[in-house]
Amino acid sequence: MTRLENHLQKIKSRLTAYFDCEEKKRVGNYFWDLVAVSHRDTQRFFLQKHWVIDDYRVSEIHLYKIIPGKLSDREWGAFKEALLQAALERVTPGFHQMETLVYGIILTGQLPEEQLIREIRTFRKRKNFLLGIKGWLILQTALVVPDANQVVVRKSLKHVENLIK
Repeated sequence: MTRLENHLQKIKSRLTAYFDCEEKKRVGNYFWDLVAVSHRDTQRFFLQKHWVIDDYRVSEIHLYKIIPGKLSDREWGAFKEALLQAALERVTPGFHQMETLVYGIILTGQLPEEQLIREIRTFRKRKNFLLGIKGWLILQTALVVPDANQVVVRKSLKHVENLIK
């Protein structure tokens, strides 16, 4: 087992308490090393528990890809396309499905160029379904370099940084 695979197994062991994990999964036409899915159902009440105002679901999907060596522009472009395709394939918009957070996380052996790091850090896509009435989808990315002990994430993903470090 390589160092990247060992690191992915550590991440999986942290995720299994809250997520359903599948290893070596093909979603669309792209191969993912780990797919982790979590659903949280929430209800809002008025005064008492049996007076339910509404109920909704929040889903979180983590898609992990190991890219040995250095991440190239071509691999990054293919990763973005596959992430969007996988997210649209996994999300089922509806009146009870509100927010779906999809994180595409790359584990690589070396830090890429500064331009790619900036692009990974700032990548964020949002898609509303029926103007947000049937929910929305938020895509974000992160990069993990275990050899350099570095994680590249947005400021809004600091809670994920501790999980994948």
